[in-house]
Amino acid sequence: MDASFAWLTTQVEVRLGSLSAAECGMHAPSSGWSRQEVVEHLLLTYGETLALVEKYCARERATGRRSSLREHIVRRVVLGLGWMPRGVQAPVFVRPQSVLPEAGGRELCNRFRERLLQLDIGLTRGEAVFGDRVFAPHFMLGPMTARQWRRFHFVHGRHHLGQLDRITRALRG
Repeated sequence: MDASFAWLTTQVEVRLGSLSAAECGMHAPSSGWSRQEVVEHLLLTYGETLALVEKYCARERATGRRSSLREHIVRRVVLGLGWMPRGVQAPVFVRPQSVLPEAGGRELCNRFRERLLQLDIGLTRGEAVFGDRVFAPHFMLGPMTARQWRRFHFVHGRHHLGQLDRITRALRG
């Protein structure tokens, strides 16, 4: 597994591994999502990216779309600076729908690790097919390489680690 993905997995395990299903499902008064919903959101984003990568790998043809100036700037901020703004709503297709059965931290960590490993394998295939060329577009960042997709998911995952920390602090508070 990619080193940045392994780090994310470890950090999720540190934050959730010992929690009960009830603790994972609790909503803090100031937060919109529970810990389980944060993990569900990440699983959805990994699944969406994997499906996109597999689509482009299967047809062995990269997107012909070019990045807009806005996409280029946002990509520089997110991938270059490693910063994702707080408070931006997730797109509907990756918002938690509470479809996961209630699960404790260990089970959520296992699901997280498994899906991230699947994504890593898919991105490795994308690198094998497309090399360092852009091939699959992100809805806000535009067309990206496999390496850029990995960086995006690292920055995005790190952003949600902060959210998990805020939920924990609020519930203790």
